[in-house]
Amino acid sequence: MTIMSFFSIFLICFSGGLLTGLAGFGALIIIIPALTLLVGMSIAVPLGILCGIANQGINAFLYRAHIQKNTLGRMIVGSLPGIWLGGTLLVYLPEPLLRFFLGLLLIGYLFWRFLQRKLPPPTGEPATPWAYVVGFFSGGFGAAFGINGPPVVIYLTRTNWPPEAIRAFIGVFCGLLFVLTVLVMLARGMIPHEVWPLAILAIPSCLAGSLCGRFIAMRMDAQQYMRLVFLLLFVMGISLCWPAVRMYIPG
Repeated sequence: MTIMSFFSIFLICFSGGLLTGLAGFGALIIIIPALTLLVGMSIAVPLGILCGIANQGINAFLYRAHIQKNTLGRMIVGSLPGIWLGGTLLVYLPEPLLRFFLGLLLIGYLFWRFLQRKLPPPTGEPATPWAYVVGFFSGGFGAAFGINGPPVVIYLTRTNWPPEAIRAFIGVFCGLLFVLTVLVMLARGMIPHEVWPLAILAIPSCLAGSLCGRFIAMRMDAQQYMRLVFLLLFVMGISLCWPAVRMYIPG
């Protein structure tokens, strides 16, 4: 890889960490798609997940006293078959198709962010079965794409939990899910040897971004920054979907 490629990886991981520092989640929504354009899905997914373990590990430590243990246990149980299914998709589906699904996931997440303003206010924690369902989809998305946050965040916005509890849940749940996903990938030989040298650069870059994000979040309104991030994510989602769409356009 060239010096420019390494610098690009640094910027990508730093930007993802910055978003997590500002919002408490979302690093891999930037890191995985952007790294995919540089190194391919098979390297981008495990590399992003390793960054996620480091990032969410900090959140889990800082907000551990606020975790909702019962809901956490249900989601972890639901995530196990999802991780297996997502890992299977990563092995057997062609990369252009995976990129297409990842692009759709990003676009769908952004549309949800726009439409959530019209949803009725939450009246309490969703019914118990929903925790298992959300865990399943979160585990599947995490193993296939390295992005397990959107289903969980959607669930958490329908609760009455305080911000500290939400940050705690995202940190502990996503951190545990990332660890489980890495263990499954190691057992199936799905982590290429090229990932580990890149992780030496990617993980510190992500953590540095997270610390800067926390520093900024304490001193300024992050609304304009978030708008820019969501715009970039939309463009990235289209760029991921378009190659697969072109493959199936006649002529």
